[in-house]
Amino acid sequence: MLSGRVGRTPIILLSFCLPCLWLMITGGEGLPRGDGVTFWLIGQAIAGGHSPYDADALQDLWQARDLLWLGAHPDPGLYPPWALPLFVLPASLPLFFFLKVWGGLAGLALATVLFVLLRRVAVHIVLFADWCWIVLALAVFFPAVLLLRLGQTTWICLLGVVLLMRGSENGERARESVPFSVLGLVLMCIKPHLFLPTFAFIVLRSLKQRSIATLGITAIILCCLTGLMEIIHPGLVQSYLAAIPALNDYSTALFAPNLRSLLFVSGVVPMSSAIAITTCLAVFVPLICYRYLARLPFEAAVGALLLPLGLFLAPHVWTYDFVLCLPAIIFIVDQLLRRRGTSSWNLAQLEMVGFMGVQIWLAKHSENMGYDWWYPLIVFVLAAHLMRSLLGRSEQL
Repeated sequence: MLSGRVGRTPIILLSFCLPCLWLMITGGEGLPRGDGVTFWLIGQAIAGGHSPYDADALQDLWQARDLLWLGAHPDPGLYPPWALPLFVLPASLPLFFFLKVWGGLAGLALATVLFVLLRRVAVHIVLFADWCWIVLALAVFFPAVLLLRLGQTTWICLLGVVLLMRGSENGERARESVPFSVLGLVLMCIKPHLFLPTFAFIVLRSLKQRSIATLGITAIILCCLTGLMEIIHPGLVQSYLAAIPALNDYSTALFAPNLRSLLFVSGVVPMSSAIAITTCLAVFVPLICYRYLARLPFEAAVGALLLPLGLFLAPHVWTYDFVLCLPAIIFIVDQLLRRRGTSSWNLAQLEMVGFMGVQIWLAKHSENMGYDWWYPLIVFVLAAHLMRSLLGRSEQL
């Protein structure tokens, strides 16, 4: 429910600020390139009987379609087999029509996510200055602009996060919540490596609550999609498993903004050990901290804490994936605005200014993503700090 002092119009207008910012930066061209072209080529490769994990096959298609002028040559994706139908369906579309549709869907998805998230905090926004803070926080949210510019798929995962949160509103046992939760988990599994802490927490939570219907239905859907792709393209699963070691290539290890890259570049551990360490941390940290996380609202535990933590500990991540920090950013701004009128309000304003400065720095140094590793870490630390007051209030009720 929205407060009587807050209408839908300002929320709707704010929801479209990220797509509009993208259009201004690109000069109105609005065509995602780079990864967007690669996704189209992946669909073309599957339709032509080639493996989407074969770099040579994608390179041949790229040259045969005379796409040299679009930029660097495509790299094979490491999307799991159950995610490949996403690329097969639009493969029959002309490239430029596909890019326009893809970019439009991404912009509309970000606007939808912002609308849903802002509706949740609108009841606490009563002053024009509050809206100004939110506008500033979103206007410098560079990961979303980078995602739209490259045509990446993380916006689909972000939709999945919002659907998962929607499914948690009525409790996991509620029958009406299952479709939302299942669809959310399926969309998040397009890039499962970004959600290892979230998945570990959800699995343990479901087992403790003896409610595994959502997990069971999700597993069945993923297995069916994988089986369908294996029927269409025999040997696809084997090709995917053979391509996984590509996560160990030096370019990814040197320039990925995550803990794994830090451990490898600093010379602390070899590359393979860095992946094992960060993956174990991503899985076991939420299990060890389960009692604390279980005391929090599900949306706060997942959206504000586990998502940014999962990005920092992910075995494979890039700056555009930091768009998954959007729920945590809205949570942070909301919690800071709630301090209005308290003794810590001045400190809260400084924290907001500092956080926006962090995002501006991120935009100015986007060419080398390896420098951006601290961004999800700062989001996690700030959200965890603010979570203490939220937990204190909930225990008093």
